[in-house]
Amino acid sequence: MSSATDVIESISSEEVLSATTAIDIFESLNVQIVLDEKSLRSGPAAGHQDDVQFEHPLFRWIIRHSTLPNSHRQVSLSVSPWKDDVEWELMVQMRICVAENFGPMKIVDRDVFQFSRSSSSMHVEIKPHSIHFLRFEMRTLNVQLQPLPAFNEGDLTVHFADGESPIRIYKDILSLLSDYMGNMAENVDELQVYPTGRSLDANFTGLTHATVAFNCRCLIYATSKFLYEFNLKPMSLMEKFELAVRSKLLPAVKQIVFSAVQFDLWDKWIASGWDAESQVGTGVYSDIICPTVAQARSTPSSAILLVNPLNPTDFLKPKNDSHHVKIFLRQTPFYVNRGLFQALGTKRFYFVGEDEYVAIFSGEMARACRECNVTPGKALLALLHFLYPSHTRVPFSYIKPTIIFCFDHNWQHAKRQLEQDLLLEMPKNENDYMEQLKFAEKFQLNNMIRALLQRAEGSLFEMAKELQQSGRFNELGRELRTALRDKLIAGWGLTERECNRLSARLPTLHLHRIGDALPEHGDAEMTLQSVDSDSVYGSVVEMACAEAY
Repeated sequence: MSSATDVIESISSEEVLSATTAIDIFESLNVQIVLDEKSLRSGPAAGHQDDVQFEHPLFRWIIRHSTLPNSHRQVSLSVSPWKDDVEWELMVQMRICVAENFGPMKIVDRDVFQFSRSSSSMHVEIKPHSIHFLRFEMRTLNVQLQPLPAFNEGDLTVHFADGESPIRIYKDILSLLSDYMGNMAENVDELQVYPTGRSLDANFTGLTHATVAFNCRCLIYATSKFLYEFNLKPMSLMEKFELAVRSKLLPAVKQIVFSAVQFDLWDKWIASGWDAESQVGTGVYSDIICPTVAQARSTPSSAILLVNPLNPTDFLKPKNDSHHVKIFLRQTPFYVNRGLFQALGTKRFYFVGEDEYVAIFSGEMARACRECNVTPGKALLALLHFLYPSHTRVPFSYIKPTIIFCFDHNWQHAKRQLEQDLLLEMPKNENDYMEQLKFAEKFQLNNMIRALLQRAEGSLFEMAKELQQSGRFNELGRELRTALRDKLIAGWGLTERECNRLSARLPTLHLHRIGDALPEHGDAEMTLQSVDSDSVYGSVVEMACAEAY
């Protein structure tokens, strides 16, 4: 709200358990992490003497103990991938359980959390000295992991004046991003698009300087739009304006000025003594700022000036250059950038010769096209527009055929991106639910399977129960059947779906969770927010079911 596949994003700080007598000796506190029913092995962590590391094939979980100024114990939980050169997000359902002395484990908090490169540690404050066991129980909801390109292959070597190690790339991608760079590389042969999950703000200043210097129009638009719409942390319109000026993103400057006028901020800035001309220079002030202010004063509100400067690519128009290859789908040729095609993967295509390839048209894709009432050619066009720098979203009715095309040709990165959109589809009835389960299972959509399983605890509980009672579960594979039954009868997510936060799709924003009292012995349990537990966690019967788990 990490390392090798795709799971959670931003768990920042978590609430916890309390008590009046604080101690600073952690030997009496046993911490466990259970992820997807497996208890993670622990050991000493490198870099800090008191840290404990829990090992998972994709991630490492670090537990750090500390003592707060009020003498309460605090346990911090952080997660990161084993490899540094990846972009990742991880979303999980989490339950926090504690035990006093050698008593039974009790659930004291639960929610959906998201971890990522930008998330901070999660903190659990432990007040009662009688707490001897703390357990984090998690189930994976969504994992996104994309290795970054190594830039060690290609037909073009790029050297840097500052002495940095040169990189190898394919030159065709340069022509896709920038006419200027494409012309520079015209005499040197082929290129690759490098799909990554890295956000534009990873090195925003460096990216924008290179983007403007090489006149990459698609990236100038993308970075300008990213800056104008940025809302991941508080940032005023004036701060965005100043960053746009420093980054020389003139489309962003123009849009921000336009919005400032329409939001009645521009006149306030001027009245405060702020001098726009000294900020941007006389040329930009005269040629861009002044006309934009005049336009904003005479334009209806909510208008947007920031538009994509690139015309949609015509993939059916023959290209008489060396930057493109010809892909046939049902005898129709599509002209695709050679570098992008190589980056996505060519092994599943039949090579005809002379830069010509034949794509697989499977029976599954034909069936999906009929069910979605789309032609195969239009489905492929939608996919190509999505994969090009314009990144036009695939219409929802086209998603299943395009996912099948990606599956047939092993275009894993594109398939994972499309899967995230398919997660938004909610089944209307039991038949829809079963078809979604079958589709996700057949085409190895692991995040979609996790989402459908999670919904079985909440909004789709009745549908899932009906499928189980009718025996249709037997149409699914054994592993998926077992997981569905677990969601319905094991009690992990608890049963009161109208107040079951573990069945939510949105990660919590409540990241630092601190409470006053540990649940007392018996049935009268209090939450960390010191409110009636029935209204937050469910009934006492529900809690007992969780204890027995």
